[in-house]
Amino acid sequence: MNAFKSYDADKSGTIDGKEFKNALKAMGHTEVTDDQANEMLKKVDKNSDNVIEWIEFLDMMQLVKKNGNNFGEALTQGGKAANVITSASGAKTSYKREEVSMISRCITNTCKEDELVMERLPINPDNDDVFHACSDGMVLVHLMKHIDEDCIDMRTINKGSNLKIFKVRENLDQALGAASTRI
Repeated sequence: MNAFKSYDADKSGTIDGKEFKNALKAMGHTEVTDDQANEMLKKVDKNSDNVIEWIEFLDMMQLVKKNGNNFGEALTQGGKAANVITSASGAKTSYKREEVSMISRCITNTCKEDELVMERLPINPDNDDVFHACSDGMVLVHLMKHIDEDCIDMRTINKGSNLKIFKVRENLDQALGAASTRI
């Protein structure tokens, strides 16, 4: 968190292109051109809003760690998704590529007319975009609304981009709470 905050010079809660290039320089990549920095930013910026949000930063750091702490090499390789993810504590989570593909297509088809999640769609079924699209709980909230229109009061949902972690947690808690009562 401290690293993210230090790179976020304007304290906007995101890292823009200029801040990203400064971060690259701070990490020892002084030779990076503007074009290279922009290309790397595109690989990290999963939702294509031209800034790096906290979740994207975490993904980027995980990729760097996975590739032997070589920041530039990790980003230029593109970081293909793996079927097994190992956390810092050593816990492993695995998933099947087919499941990610099917869930991505299902969300895209089900929520294609939902205004609050439209900018996240379509979700590419061939990569890990679904994890980024679902990171703040809004997609899950809308999926639950398709199951039962009255299960969540939308007035209580935190909307907007770049939500603070506490607001994201509130959204996820509401969506999971609604899901647990429907089982």
